[in-house]
Amino acid sequence: MITQSLVPWMCVAAFAALLVTAAIWDVRHYVIPHWISPAIVGLFGLYLVGSGFAVSWEAALIAGGAVFVVGACFFAFGAIGGGDVKLLAATALWAGLDELTLLLLATVLVGGVLALGSLMFGAITAPRPAGRLGAQATKIQSAQPAQLPYGVAIAVGGVLVAGMRLGV
Repeated sequence: MITQSLVPWMCVAAFAALLVTAAIWDVRHYVIPHWISPAIVGLFGLYLVGSGFAVSWEAALIAGGAVFVVGACFFAFGAIGGGDVKLLAATALWAGLDELTLLLLATVLVGGVLALGSLMFGAITAPRPAGRLGAQATKIQSAQPAQLPYGVAIAVGGVLVAGMRLGV
C-alpha cells in the first residue's frame, strides 16, 4: 500500500522523468510528443491532492497561464514551437510563482548554451542548395528559422524545479 507521503515524491519523480523523455524526443525528432504536457498537468493535480494542497494552486495557475499566453505570442511570430510552449506552460504549473524565475532563468541560460553550441559546431547551418535553383533556394532556406531542441532547456529548468519541490 502506498502511503500518502509517498504520493508527492512519486509525482515529482514522474514529472522529472517526463521532462527527460520530452528532452530526448526533442533531440531525436525535433518534436515533443503531444501527450507529455497533459500528463505533466495531470501529475500536478495528483501532486496537489497527494500533498494535501500544501502548494498554492492559484499561483500555479497564474504562472502556467501567464507562461502559456506569452509563449503563444512567441509561437505566433514563429520564435518558438508549439510543443515547447505547452511543455513550458505545464512545467510553470509546477514552478508556481515562487520558482517561476528559476525555471525561466535556467531555461533561457541552457537554451542560450544550446544555441551557441549549435552555432559553433554547425548544427544550425542551412543545407546547401543543389540544382538549378541555386541562390533562389538559399534565400528560401535561410528565411526559415533554425530548429533547436529547446525541450532540453525546458527539461533542465523543470528538473531544477522538481528538485526544489523535493527540498533538494
